[in-house]
Amino acid sequence: MTRRKRSTESKWDPTVIAYLPRTVRTFMLSVLSPATRYTFIITAGDTAGNWGNNQTLTVSTLVPPIPNT
Repeated sequence: MTRRKRSTESKWDPTVIAYLPRTVRTFMLSVLSPATRYTFIITAGDTAGNWGNNQTLTVSTLVPPIPNT
């Protein structure tokens, strides 16, 4: 089971956004804001309640292109 959390630069949001079985290798988020930096903390655990070390991933969403008029 994997626990993933998210935050933004301005405010920490400690909400767990997904519990995933160990067979899952990818996870897609939607409804992210453009030109925003997100930090994800990923922690793996087992059914006995043992949790491993956190792994942190920071990503930035792109600025949408300006449409041609």
